[in-house]
Parts: sequence; C-alpha cells; structure tokens
Amino acid sequence: MKPKSVIITIIFTTITIFAFSEKLNIILGEYYPDVYDELRSERPYKKSFSHEESVNYPPSKDGGL
Repeated sequence: MKPKSVIITIIFTTITIFAFSEKLNIILGEYYPDVYDELRSERPYKKSFSHEESVNYPPSKDGGL
C-alpha cells in the first residue's frame, strides 16, 4: 500500500469509529450531546433547569423531573 492510502485509511477508520461510538452512546442513553448546556440555558420560552434537573434528564417515566 502507498503511504497516502495508509493515511487515508487510518483517518477514515478513526472517523468511523468515533461516529459509531457517539451513536452507540446516544442509543444506550449514556450521552446527550449539548443537552446539559441547553437545559441550563434560560430561553424566552422556558426557564433554565437546575443542575440536579439537568443531570437527571430525561424526566422519569411518570412525567416528573
């Protein structure tokens, strides 16, 4: 293999593994990208969540926080 092909293969493999692991974490419910920041931010249409509410998001199945 040419050195250029090896580098491209390594880059592609790294990106693929990273993308798959991000999706796997989301599927398993272990990672919510930027959700913490969004919950903590006050918006015109919602109050900001407390730290406790944010780390326990999503709400429980009974609908409460």
